[in-house]
Amino acid sequence: MANIPDFPPGTKREDAIDELITDSDLKEVVLKQFNYMRIKGINLVQDADDLVNLYLSICKKFEEK
Repeated sequence: MANIPDFPPGTKREDAIDELITDSDLKEVVLKQFNYMRIKGINLVQDADDLVNLYLSICKKFEEK
């Protein structure tokens, strides 16, 4: 299990999530997972498939940080 720092009593789950998981991390994980699913032969809804195609095009065009 991940090591979660202490938060003040009464901290809401949403606030802890916003503090610990960045939007960019979430985007990257979801796009990689969608791509993996597609590689494994799982059909994605068209919107997800379009996002994976865009993600892969971006990966080809730009270097990783």
